[in-house]
Amino acid sequence: MLSFTRPAALLLLVLLVPLTVFLSRTSLALLRPAARRASLALRLLIVTMLVLALSGVGIVRASDTRAAVFLLDRSDSVSAEQQDAHADYVRRTIEAMSEGEQAGVVVFGADALVDRPASPATTPPDLQSRPTTTYSNLAEAIRLGLAVMPAASAGRLVLLSDGAENVGSAEWAARLAEAHGVPVDIVPAAAGSGPDVWIEGLAAPTSAREGEQVSLEVSVSSSTDTTATLTLLMDGVQINSQPVRLTRGPNTFVQSLPPAVRGFHTYTSRVEAPAEADTRRENDRYSAFTLVSGRPRLLVVEGHDGEAGALVAALAGTMDTDVIRPDAAPADARGLAGYDGAVLVNVPASDLAPAAMDSLQLAVRDLGKGLVVVGGDESYAAGGYFRTPIEAMLPVDLHLPSKLDIPTVAMVLVIDRSGSMEMAHGGSSGVAKIELAKEAASRAVAQLSERDYA
Repeated sequence: MLSFTRPAALLLLVLLVPLTVFLSRTSLALLRPAARRASLALRLLIVTMLVLALSGVGIVRASDTRAAVFLLDRSDSVSAEQQDAHADYVRRTIEAMSEGEQAGVVVFGADALVDRPASPATTPPDLQSRPTTTYSNLAEAIRLGLAVMPAASAGRLVLLSDGAENVGSAEWAARLAEAHGVPVDIVPAAAGSGPDVWIEGLAAPTSAREGEQVSLEVSVSSSTDTTATLTLLMDGVQINSQPVRLTRGPNTFVQSLPPAVRGFHTYTSRVEAPAEADTRRENDRYSAFTLVSGRPRLLVVEGHDGEAGALVAALAGTMDTDVIRPDAAPADARGLAGYDGAVLVNVPASDLAPAAMDSLQLAVRDLGKGLVVVGGDESYAAGGYFRTPIEAMLPVDLHLPSKLDIPTVAMVLVIDRSGSMEMAHGGSSGVAKIELAKEAASRAVAQLSERDYA
């Protein structure tokens, strides 16, 4: 028996056969009659074969063997009671198989696993395979079911699932099964609709310092008003447990943590509610991670002995400091890798090697280190940092602009006009003091601009 996946393509024969015969009358006119008939027959055969290929022709043979592959959904969205009911359904169906029938079992969640290959044995399956249960990949289960289906059998897939697909496309996989002539039967499972309490999120700092006080923010959602116990674990050890009152919807709780030691730490929040208020336990935990690093270390470079003493004393309670002279500054970025930043305390540029300034720039720009420059009589422009790598990192400009902004001046002249001002300055032959005063006033006013006042 022939079957066609695209039977509409057979209509091309109505067009191509007459066209082939018509074209052969002119192109084969010079051949002898026998050769002309043979060539025409060959052309018609080629055209027919091409059309049959386009129509997806196939030979269907009857088979006495029937096979069914059961696809069992073991994801978290299917309750334990529903999973047990599906398992019993599969076991009863396999035990009731008659001669000439085969059955296989595929269990799936985020991935799909063959729990039992297609076999005529009527022994019930063990269902010991454990796929990842956090997702439901129906498409993967259908593709694997097609792969284990016996080739020479009338097969069908039986999908036992709630249909809560969140990975892949079951629609495309079902079309693939249809193209192979394998029907997909569905045994639905109602999605769980009971009350539920779950942890929506756990916000923890990605990084912290040793001895630093940090807090966690736990988001707990509930479908009903209830009470619960909120427990916090650090690296698997319980550090806090408290009763909480949950209202319907989101609830937020902030929990302070004791200072942690240096290293990588895992925080886990767990909520426990009464069974009648929480019908799904698999979403009652949430974890977050924090990397705790040691106390900050600063490299302090002081231009003269003792200049950084007050700064080091002020930082002693919060971070560690190493004080060096400018000639000991690291000449490459590796020497600064162990520090969180550097401080230059009144250091002249002439005391720093060019390689040391380059390494500071590299550490700040590429490694994210901090840099503080403390001013003094030998720092900034006075220290010769103009056009150096240090100047490029400073938020100030060491080059004075060519045009200065001079503020407006208001000048008041107070001139003494007493009798003594008429006396000559420096003796009888000198100029009177009042004349000197007028000259001084005139010259002072001459120095003012058009924006000034006198």
